Amino acid sequence: MKKILLAGGCSYTDPNFKSTATQLPDEHRSGWPMWPELMGKSLDLKVINTGQSARDNEWISKTIISNIIKYGDQIDTVAVLLT
Repeated sequence: MKKILLAGGCSYTDPNFKSTATQLPDEHRSGWPMWPELMGKSLDLKVINTGQSARDNEWISKTIISNIIKYGDQIDTVAVLLT
């Protein structure tokens, strides 16, 4: 079984992030890989990305801790981008 990269953060981490830059056409405002996906590919790890836009550091911390408890020794790396 492939080890896990557990990532958390705010909008810069959120895999569903959509830019509010209205000067960009819709098709260029989302859909690119975020840093956890790039990091996971580089490290050859399965990515569990808990990032969500508009979340504060308390929510990010609680989510990371609950996922550490959930996945335990399956985790290789934990990376967090706080707001």
